[in-house]
Amino acid sequence: FESVGMWDNGSASVTGLEEPEQVEVMQVTHQTLPLLGAAPLIGRTFTPEEDSPEGAQTALLGHRYWQQRFGGDPDVIGRTVVVNGISREI
Repeated sequence: FESVGMWDNGSASVTGLEEPEQVEVMQVTHQTLPLLGAAPLIGRTFTPEEDSPEGAQTALLGHRYWQQRFGGDPDVIGRTVVVNGISREI
């Protein structure tokens, strides 16, 4: 194998925005999106360091959620959301 990625689906509580909400989430390793040929419209994918529990806590938004919750605003990059009680930078 040239690359291996892992992911896990679930749900999470998102706070730090106007209204708290329960959303579907996917946790992925840094290799997963490039392996699938997926790239973000804006921003970046995860780094190897972010796979570590000591790494920066980051979040990548799905297109639909970005459109519905943030109106497609590109300035969402760098903002913070709280996912299951953990602050994560978008």
